[in-house]
Amino acid sequence: NKGKIVAIGTPSKIKKELVDVYMEINAKSKTELLKELDKLKIEYTGKGPFKIDLEKYNAQEVIKKLTTNLSEIDIHKPTLEEAYLEIIHNGNTN
Repeated sequence: NKGKIVAIGTPSKIKKELVDVYMEINAKSKTELLKELDKLKIEYTGKGPFKIDLEKYNAQEVIKKLTTNLSEIDIHKPTLEEAYLEIIHNGNTN
């Protein structure tokens, strides 16, 4: 960044603006989980594990709605280090 200020704000604000908060879920029966996510109209990406944006959905509410036995639940919350790396990455591609 050659000494330029590239981000201003509190650590929480910087993290929120630069990195995603999401949940990844998976099941032994991916087909069953896929059908259930579609039926509940829960948006996701991936083919297993399935990534759900926690800016749109509450993790607890999603889990409560699902009846498919989950084999994996992971909630990704950004760290300040991840935000820093995103700033560096964006600076190198511009």
